[in-house]
Amino acid sequence: MTLTDIRLRREAWILDLLPLLEDLPGSAPAMALRVPGRVELLGKHTDYAGGVSMTCASTRKMTGVAVRTDRPVFEMFDATSGQRMALNLTPPPEMQGWYAYPSAAARRLLSHVPAPSTGVRLVFRGNIPSAAGMSSSSALLVLSALALFMVPEVASNPRLSESVKTPDAFCAFLGAIESGYDFGSMTGGSGVGLRGGSQDHTAILMGREREVGLFGYHPVQRLHSLAWPDDMRLLVGVSGVAAPKATSAREKYNRASDLARRLGGEFARRHGTSPPVMGAMIESDAFDESHVIELIDAIATGVDDRTALWHRFAQFHDECTVVIPGALDAWESGDWEAFGTLVSRSQEMAGSWLGNQVPETDRLVEMALTSGAVAASSFGAGFGGAVWAMARSNDAETVLERWKSAYCVTFPQHRIHSDFFFDEPGPGVVVLGAPGPLASLLP
Repeated sequence: MTLTDIRLRREAWILDLLPLLEDLPGSAPAMALRVPGRVELLGKHTDYAGGVSMTCASTRKMTGVAVRTDRPVFEMFDATSGQRMALNLTPPPEMQGWYAYPSAAARRLLSHVPAPSTGVRLVFRGNIPSAAGMSSSSALLVLSALALFMVPEVASNPRLSESVKTPDAFCAFLGAIESGYDFGSMTGGSGVGLRGGSQDHTAILMGREREVGLFGYHPVQRLHSLAWPDDMRLLVGVSGVAAPKATSAREKYNRASDLARRLGGEFARRHGTSPPVMGAMIESDAFDESHVIELIDAIATGVDDRTALWHRFAQFHDECTVVIPGALDAWESGDWEAFGTLVSRSQEMAGSWLGNQVPETDRLVEMALTSGAVAASSFGAGFGGAVWAMARSNDAETVLERWKSAYCVTFPQHRIHSDFFFDEPGPGVVVLGAPGPLASLLP
């Protein structure tokens, strides 16, 4: 597909971006991209530990147009904020801030190939709340990675084609770009400095309209789908407490990840399980819950570390084996009281055992429930961010207004940066004009 082809399609979601590309020739290869954020209903910090989670794509999204250019530079222009970036692709340097995400994508996708002779210009805009737990940063990484397939050396990278053959594997690979882990024959790197998993990227790519997906992460796979109930609405409350992954929140997040990896790694060392993650551990025939304390004692460096390891295990175990299975049953039987109770249990464990809550998100959950929601929980990495709530359609408007009012009265300092809105499970990534190697990796 060329830039002229995209102009002639007159897709409403990219029309306002096309004037920003008028200096480029209509014959240049081009793609139109729509990349959503995501909402995590259940599965707090489970993906990188090989667990399961219930997620959906958001209707909040980034839209963009990527066009091949004649010099090896990745040019980006955010039409919402006015920020620009020009990233040399020979080779791509490591960068900080929001630039870290396109930089990480370029470094990984152009590894093991000759220096490119062409580049790409990406113009985009978005309405995913930033640093709010709705995966705006992972959406930016996905958007960047997709755009870079305009560069022939990326699309023809032999190590990419041998390591990433399916949409599920592509989701996992995008997570590895962000975390910096090796993937197949593609050597890892520094990523963006966050030792996470693939939950965000999976929801972003694999989302389906008005469906919630149950996904597993060792390996990435869709395990089940749930139709969104017609008599319920999805509400989101953004606390206004930023949880950017480039701040101290990164260290706290990585500590939770490291605790999980130590536990899964020690069990794998003893029993030969693979991959060395807690999800594989609790599914192993060799797993005996009564021996977990012995496992922890073998690797703990002190009393505080021992407690932290136990809490990390307990939260993961109960989230994956008690809360989520029970929530699935409650959802499918329409028992929303039981569903709400299980969601509240997940929230309680996040505060007590995972330790990733702040007063604002705790109170947001409480206020949603007292305002009439049937269920509510924080989501995302934590340490700030947002809360989702489910309310009956016939009084959802009232619930949202009460929720917003109660929060702004209690936390007036966050009035300007907080946000309350309706969302719903939306479609995953949409790509118009994907080159063949990319098209085969999309759902």
